[in-house]
Amino acid sequence: MDISRRDLFKLALAGGCLHTVSSVGFAAPALTQSEPLTTVALDNGLRVHCYRNASRYISAALILRSKEIGAHGGLAHILEHTSFTGAAGNMTAAELKQKRRALIQDSNAMTSPGKLEWYATFLPKYASEALHLLAVTCLDQKFDQETVKSEARVVLEELLLDKYSSEGAIKRRFNSIIYGKDHPYGKDTLDSELAVAKMPVRKLAEELRRYADMIRLPANMDLFLVGNVEPHQICDLANVHFGKCPYASGPMLNVPRVERTHTHTRMSGIASNLSRPMGEIRIAWNTG
Repeated sequence: MDISRRDLFKLALAGGCLHTVSSVGFAAPALTQSEPLTTVALDNGLRVHCYRNASRYISAALILRSKEIGAHGGLAHILEHTSFTGAAGNMTAAELKQKRRALIQDSNAMTSPGKLEWYATFLPKYASEALHLLAVTCLDQKFDQETVKSEARVVLEELLLDKYSSEGAIKRRFNSIIYGKDHPYGKDTLDSELAVAKMPVRKLAEELRRYADMIRLPANMDLFLVGNVEPHQICDLANVHFGKCPYASGPMLNVPRVERTHTHTRMSGIASNLSRPMGEIRIAWNTG
């Protein structure tokens, strides 16, 4: 199966999605003039970037940048988990899940400081329906209580595992030392995220709806589409499904530059894998 994730990531870099983290070493690759890149700005400010290649699938990534992502005690993390799972648009949670199984080959969402990302891979013949599903997931989640309850439980489990694992403690300390405790990448938000995940379901659903309204910012969004499709046709489809949301924009997260470290800080910790005999440890690597 020829999935176009490598080109999708290349396009995302070239489109400037990672410009806010240039201080930590990302470099955007240049696209040559011969590469079929098309960029269209919708009336509501959302930018659509289409890169044509020979893949049999379309890979889509919608990336939202806002300073509010990560600033509200983990609401973005729960919103990530309810994506492609809970009610959205005029679909119930059950209807959305059924459509996801029928239309989407692969889907996911992830959060990082200042950024929320959604990904989906689908066949070209499902492009219109799949883009609609992606649009309502990103722009019109309903946060039904059943979904919020189940996904908050999953998030709570993840956070508790992170809090009480030696690896989680090592990672948090490492980030604090490297970036500084007040830097977005070094700030420890675990306790505030736990408090949000433990909220009563009804209150949490209401908070999520208010938060989703706050970050519904099309002008802060970039939609990347990679596959063997006619660029203007797929951009027109994107306009149909994403252009309905009115214009809105907001400030993005300012990621301070991290200066080069000249001092040595000793740091040690016990990894759980090392509690077993060395002969049982499996080591894997790739060459990139």
